[in-house]
Amino acid sequence: MNQNFTHTPVMLKEVLDFFSPIAQKQGWFIDATLGGAGHAKAILENHSGLSLLGIDQDQIAIEAATELLQFFSSRVVIKKARFDEISKIARSVGAENNVLGILMDLGLSSPQIDFAHRGFSYSLEGPLDMRMDTTSPRTASLVINQSSQEELINLFKSNGEPQFAKRITSAIIKNRPIKTTTELAQIVDSAVPRANRRKGHPAKRVFQAIRIAVNQEIEVLRSGLEQAIDLLSPQGRLVVISYHSGEDQLVKQVFQDAGSGGCRCPYYLPCVCGAIPKAKVLTTGSRKATSNEISFNSRSSSARLRSLEALDFNKSSHLGSM
Repeated sequence: MNQNFTHTPVMLKEVLDFFSPIAQKQGWFIDATLGGAGHAKAILENHSGLSLLGIDQDQIAIEAATELLQFFSSRVVIKKARFDEISKIARSVGAENNVLGILMDLGLSSPQIDFAHRGFSYSLEGPLDMRMDTTSPRTASLVINQSSQEELINLFKSNGEPQFAKRITSAIIKNRPIKTTTELAQIVDSAVPRANRRKGHPAKRVFQAIRIAVNQEIEVLRSGLEQAIDLLSPQGRLVVISYHSGEDQLVKQVFQDAGSGGCRCPYYLPCVCGAIPKAKVLTTGSRKATSNEISFNSRSSSARLRSLEALDFNKSSHLGSM
């Protein structure tokens, strides 16, 4: 299985550019979504003073990453965990006081999509699984076959399918129990009128919504981002690559809060609430993959990159004096 776990790292040049200021420093780099370790390998090759802490909840990915990074094994620690455990894992390896960079690439890896038995793909027949951590008891089958009508409607509405959420839910409930990915995809396909379809398969957003629910991705993301920002040493950098609007909006919000210290004063008045910023946001809006990259890696087309740099809390000023 490891030999088949190959994944092209998205926006690799941009990632390396954002981390270039830490190139000559000694410390820890955390890849909180290790996956196939393409980004991690490049970081280790370009930053000889860094040790890597790799975190992933997918055991197959961990095995593949361990194999790929074996040349750097003296500088690498890999842990199986969700990235909302990043603080605990960093403390367990003694990295918490010298974290110079953190990467979160929130997308699925190609093998997760392309291996039918993982259940992520609407075009490949497989079980309704969609678990990133295959030891977790919560599967896509559980979400689809046991959720109430109201729960499914809300799930689809909140993940980009507001117009046909009720029709899709009705079709799902009518055909339960549903056993396979292709069966579910066909049910969704039949529920969405052809005249009202967006570009791509109508099941795409439905599968995305189910995957998010199975893996509790939004809840995990907020906690992971906040912990990551607090872990960074002064001038340490966090880079996040997201792939759908819900993720990107949450990243944007957490970054803005870190950049303002949570200040809620009117923007046209000096800050009077005493908020202290934690970081400087480095990206105005989000960065996207180049057309050249998209041409050879179509899955990069939805990627959105944001970055920030941690401030020295002892030296950062109150917003009112900035």
